[in-house]
Amino acid sequence: MSGVGTTLTTLGNVTGTTLGSVATTLAAGQTTGVAHDALAFTGFALGGYALLVAGLVVVGLVVKIFNH
Repeated sequence: MSGVGTTLTTLGNVTGTTLGSVATTLAAGQTTGVAHDALAFTGFALGGYALLVAGLVVVGLVVKIFNH
């Protein structure tokens, strides 16, 4: 009967450890996902700003050429 108890304890420990690892991995994944979203948003914002500046430069050049 002692063997069954030991087996169940071992199974319980393995299951607990596995679930703990999964929870940790999911938490890390969520944190990474949030960081990734923040980076993507920052990149998007910077890209939009760069496009805006480039557009203004082009418009400025066109105006300058036509006014010349």
